[in-house]
Amino acid sequence: MNAVSIDFVTFLNEMVNRTVIDHLIMDNEGPEYDLVPMIAIDRVIEDNGIVICHMNVEFHEPGPIERLQLFDNVISGILKARRFAPIYNFHWGHQRCFLINYEHPYCVEKYLAQFF
Repeated sequence: MNAVSIDFVTFLNEMVNRTVIDHLIMDNEGPEYDLVPMIAIDRVIEDNGIVICHMNVEFHEPGPIERLQLFDNVISGILKARRFAPIYNFHWGHQRCFLINYEHPYCVEKYLAQFF
């Protein structure tokens, strides 16, 4: 049996086929350390015409020390990029983190403006 592998941007563009994703749930056993920066820091997803308003991400247990550093780099990068805010974080071995896009006008209008 042959397995086909595609990158995340191609998956979103060609298979999900939406320009706005209101809520993305991510539990993918490790690649979140590469995918979340593509979305929340480096703008790779938005530069390809896709807006993600909020994400519920499971960061797999940030140990050993190498993965703890990855987790620290991702969260620090998110805060420095000033596009997504971590609203809630739950630790149970893994880190379950809820992030909201407070930069894109669509997301702000739909999810945040009502509170301000």
